[in-house]
Amino acid sequence: MNFRRAFFVFFCGSCSISAGEDFLQVSRAAETLVLANELDGGGGFVSFVNLEAGAMSLYQNGFFGQSTVIANVEAGHIWGGHEVFNRESIDGFTASPAVYLNAPSNPETAPQLGEFDYHATMVGHVLAGTGHQGEGDFGAVGMGMAPLATLWSGAIATSFDPVNIGAFSISMESFMVPYVGFFRGIEEGQADVINSSWGFGGAGDSVITQTIDALASENPTVTSVISAGNSGPGSGTVGEPGSGHNSITVGALEAASFDGENTGVTDFSSRGPTAFYNPVTGEVIANVRAGVHIAAPGQNMALAAYLGNTGGLTGLSITEEDPSTDLYFTFSMSGTSFSSPVVAGGVSLLKDVAYGTSLFEDVDIAVDTRVMRSVLMASARETPGWENGQELVGGVVQTQQVLDHATGAGALDLTRALEVFAFHTTDNPGLDGGTVSSVAGWDFGAVEIGMVNDYVLASPLNPMSELTISLNWFTHQALDESTAFLVEDSARFADLNLEVWTLENNAFTEVYATSNSLYNNTEFLRILIAEGGEFGFRVVFDDWVYNATTGFDSEEYAVAWSVVVIPEPASLVLAVILMAAVGCVSFKKAR
Repeated sequence: MNFRRAFFVFFCGSCSISAGEDFLQVSRAAETLVLANELDGGGGFVSFVNLEAGAMSLYQNGFFGQSTVIANVEAGHIWGGHEVFNRESIDGFTASPAVYLNAPSNPETAPQLGEFDYHATMVGHVLAGTGHQGEGDFGAVGMGMAPLATLWSGAIATSFDPVNIGAFSISMESFMVPYVGFFRGIEEGQADVINSSWGFGGAGDSVITQTIDALASENPTVTSVISAGNSGPGSGTVGEPGSGHNSITVGALEAASFDGENTGVTDFSSRGPTAFYNPVTGEVIANVRAGVHIAAPGQNMALAAYLGNTGGLTGLSITEEDPSTDLYFTFSMSGTSFSSPVVAGGVSLLKDVAYGTSLFEDVDIAVDTRVMRSVLMASARETPGWENGQELVGGVVQTQQVLDHATGAGALDLTRALEVFAFHTTDNPGLDGGTVSSVAGWDFGAVEIGMVNDYVLASPLNPMSELTISLNWFTHQALDESTAFLVEDSARFADLNLEVWTLENNAFTEVYATSNSLYNNTEFLRILIAEGGEFGFRVVFDDWVYNATTGFDSEEYAVAWSVVVIPEPASLVLAVILMAAVGCVSFKKAR
């Protein structure tokens, strides 16, 4: 099988990676965090990606991912010899050394399996680069999104194309070993987040995509994050495995200034609508699903350079024998390959909150992928030109498109995500709805087929309130415990819908808005409540999209919501609340 990383071409000024010695234009320029640079300003500074994603609200409260494990799976391995992986301490915490997992193979048939790779090294930098201690307000030089997360690396390439940089081959064995290991657990434990910055063209019907979906539903506390790809603005350009159902698929945003104004989608970022595949009937329906869930910065980054003559740089005469430990690519490291680890690192930070505080009664529920995806989507910022097909029909706001085709729910905002996740409703008692915060929150529930779960917002909404709600659930397909092959007649996919209603004396009176998509396992609404009043929302289980099983009559889901008054009022001082909640609780993760 031949694949291409989800990676946009390197730019050195206006030259691509094939421009010989221009590829070696690297510099010690990563001063703090992960930088984004201008293309037309001589490599000038624009923004810190960590800041743009809202991660400082977590760092300031001591959450650097230290209680979590992030696994990166792609063609080659992260090279841990770069200075950004020296794993020195930050604020008294020390990161664990990396774990490398290779698939067993015959070196005659897979001679390059497990090689260090330039691309994986850059992705690893975004995920969990610790850097070395620097001066200034932001701490460590070259710091990634979750710098104290334990970092694992899995390699799947059995060979690299020495001519077509970015292309590689895999086998089913090389694919299965790291994914099954990281989802189900290896000797060192189980991953919390798995990042996949690679992909290939397809409709989501490959055994690879189905297997990742199956492993994700089987192991709900392990969150899979996948890059959407770099095939540009055409319809249906999201590649596999990102076009599956049970991961968080990420598009790329332009490098932004501190004011956050330039956060539109990049030209190269793949987008929907994408195809729907029915594993029971074998039917493929083109252009009916939202392919992207969320977007994050992915343009013009300054990232750790690996110049060894292995992995994706095999056979290039421009590489060095001994890779330097202090070099950074500083000219347009761009691609959804790098927006995906921004989101994966963000998930690690939120899971660190769950493991490091006593805020949540059931931590396994709090870190469930369905909760993570719902929280990130409900807190996302609307991007320029965002639209999800909402229209007014008979006085009711309706959408069947669900998400924006390019940026999904919008731009990652970890500051707002922290508020949605930790400070209001955090999983109502029971599984059937109830009264919830009218500011923000999330709930994990289960709804029976043909039934509804009702949620009542505790207080009336003010006029000119923006209500954002995200509903997510899994598609299901079993894997054999011993062989990890897909089990025949084990697939099922529920058709859940999301409705917003007006209330009178806590009774549901009239439907106000609906998100009703047959082929997505997410529903999403972002609506303006112009006149205010009493409101609630409803999770509806209409029927099965497909079901080859017996004995299932309900579906588990997570729903998250956020209310913002326009113009937005001064934000709460989250740090005070969070520090009070943390108290003296240990940051040690219980496994």
